[in-house]
Amino acid sequence: MIVRSAFKPTVLLLGLILFGSSPSLAQFGGWDSPGDLGPWEEEGSSSFGWTEPPPSETSETGEADFPSSILESPETLIEEGGSFEYRPASSPAPTVAPFSIAPGGGQNAFWIVSSDGSRYWQAVNIPVYHYARLLIIPSSSGSLMVEKRTPSGLVQTRYLGNVWAHNQYRTWFYADAPGIHQLRYRIGNGPYSDVLTFYVGAGVPVPPPAPDGRPNIQIVTQAVDPQTNRVYYSYNPQGLQIFRIKVLVTGPDLYRIRSVHYQLHPTFSPSEQTMTNPRDNFELELWTWGAFNMPITVTMTDGRAYRYDYRFTFGDQLRDAQRRGVPFVRVW
Repeated sequence: MIVRSAFKPTVLLLGLILFGSSPSLAQFGGWDSPGDLGPWEEEGSSSFGWTEPPPSETSETGEADFPSSILESPETLIEEGGSFEYRPASSPAPTVAPFSIAPGGGQNAFWIVSSDGSRYWQAVNIPVYHYARLLIIPSSSGSLMVEKRTPSGLVQTRYLGNVWAHNQYRTWFYADAPGIHQLRYRIGNGPYSDVLTFYVGAGVPVPPPAPDGRPNIQIVTQAVDPQTNRVYYSYNPQGLQIFRIKVLVTGPDLYRIRSVHYQLHPTFSPSEQTMTNPRDNFELELWTWGAFNMPITVTMTDGRAYRYDYRFTFGDQLRDAQRRGVPFVRVW
């Protein structure tokens, strides 16, 4: 039954929470074990969640880095080891990555490597019809899925097989068409890796670096469910009217984020929550009746962390929803 709430446009008091939750990763299926390897599968045209292409880190296109032919299939995932043709990749000096694994196992390392395994990049210029060697170091074991975004915006997926945590694997990118190509991967329902960018062919524009190091994201509070155009409310054991409110992250750099940590008011239980799923915008769902300051820490896939002093408030949204005639629905 749809019930119009008796919410009054008064100042919201400091909130209590009945419980907090977020959609489980399993709800966003399509990541099941693939079984036999298949071809690239097209998911349609999409720009959502892919990072803005960063500046190219190298303009070199020599055969030593990006050969025009290789002795391995570009669609094969190969565990690095003793190969007469390809030397295993070595740790890039002076940086610690890619072999450092973040606490909690959240870092899936992904790098473009020179063909001799000695140099590393995450954005390169490469001639058309050449190959780029890729290094994969997963943070967990399971089925590895690669996503490829083509210059037209078409997103393709391919399962490359099962991998072991912290092992080192090699595969190849083939520059089959001019334009900007991007790759990323994940293990099962785990976090995404960094996004690799390939500027294929001559004359492909390379964007300038951002004026500062902070990611291009926005933190959003939603009091009205965008799928149903409803406000959902209930009452806690103390008889206070509480509302289902969501906090989430949007913006071009969404998939450069490893995790989002929300620091809630001490009256919440738990009072801290960390979200790791970019596919649901690192969404945090709360049932609450008040406004408070919410420090948020955004950690990027390269390990950099940024703090946002976010003011969590939703009274204006509820008042606006009342004025627009949005239904207020009691759920329990």
